[in-house]
Amino acid sequence: FTGPHAAHFQPPPYGFGYPTITVQPTMVPIGDCSFCIRFAFNRCICTCAVAQMAVVNLTDTPGRITCPHCMTDVITEIESIYGLLTWLICGSLVFFMCWLCCWIPFCVDACKDVKHTCPNCKKIIRIYKRL
Repeated sequence: FTGPHAAHFQPPPYGFGYPTITVQPTMVPIGDCSFCIRFAFNRCICTCAVAQMAVVNLTDTPGRITCPHCMTDVITEIESIYGLLTWLICGSLVFFMCWLCCWIPFCVDACKDVKHTCPNCKKIIRIYKRL
């Protein structure tokens, strides 16, 4: 550039802004975690060992599972409870003027949801919803 403004123009320095800091992560054993990866400015990412539960498909029959509450291997207890499908069938029967039959879905287990509980600690493990 030439002219009166040429002297004021300076090229920007390379890597403008804050200087780049490169820090290698270090592995440090810490607390209950296996390792903690420490980065700059005391930031930490922990890689902890987590117990994984096998996915069991609990449907309308009792199933063998490790209870997530008491960690006991059990066969679940089941209880049929009224759910959305029960009420939809009842409402449909009322809508189509089948007043005398609208109580039937409340007596048929195939229309109800299934609640799985642990026989050991009595806590709910899963509710199988038909709809």
